[in-house]
Amino acid sequence: MECTRGINDSEEALWDLATVLERIQPDQVHLSLPVRPPAENWVQPADEEGLLRAQAILGDVARVLSPAQGEFDLHSCEDVSEAILSIITRHPMREDDLYTSLRRWPDEDVRQILESLSESGKAQLVMRYGVRFWAASGTKYAN
Repeated sequence: MECTRGINDSEEALWDLATVLERIQPDQVHLSLPVRPPAENWVQPADEEGLLRAQAILGDVARVLSPAQGEFDLHSCEDVSEAILSIITRHPMREDDLYTSLRRWPDEDVRQILESLSESGKAQLVMRYGVRFWAASGTKYAN
């Protein structure tokens, strides 16, 4: 379940979801947040209170797993440009997570490739929630 502020993190929305989950009887409910820039600029992640509310209400129905972050395995990519494009073509990625996933290459190389991809029009820098993201050009992400 993606926890989105004002959409499905209210007490009423969560109780409605809990009613449906009681019929389905899942073993687990995974909470996620819209942390990458969504197509609609107005979409905001649930705040801490919304997440706690979801855990409390849905936790009576199934085990709730909170949002987690991860990194991508890019060992099969031979060059940093290919690695960057393979990630950001699928979805925008936080700049700091991108550097972490690309740690096999020097940060300066990653920075230069990002600038080059931006200048060539293959990548775009997107600011969202005060955080820098990289996305493939041609995708619509409002700043």
